[in-house]
Amino acid sequence: MSVREIPGVEKPVVRYALARGWKLGWKLRIDGRNGSPDRWFLRNGVWLVIEFKRPGGKLRPQQVLRIKELRENGQPVHVIDNADVGRALIDSFDQEDLL
Repeated sequence: MSVREIPGVEKPVVRYALARGWKLGWKLRIDGRNGSPDRWFLRNGVWLVIEFKRPGGKLRPQQVLRIKELRENGQPVHVIDNADVGRALIDSFDQEDLL
């Protein structure tokens, strides 16, 4: 399967995150691990992991499994299908940094 961006959702959120100091924005494809989340950002030792979907899109069974594995091991994973929601997620981390 090719590694593609979700039009109108992923690119604006990636740009927003990078502009606010998140690094990497890796789009990973892990051998033998289909369904890995789309983007992995890093800032101040914190990983922000996002699975992007088309508006109203559903997770595939493999994605559900990978997200469950990550969450069970303490890594939050966010599923985003709207650029405004993605930007709000980034802003919520900025608010936490202020506390």
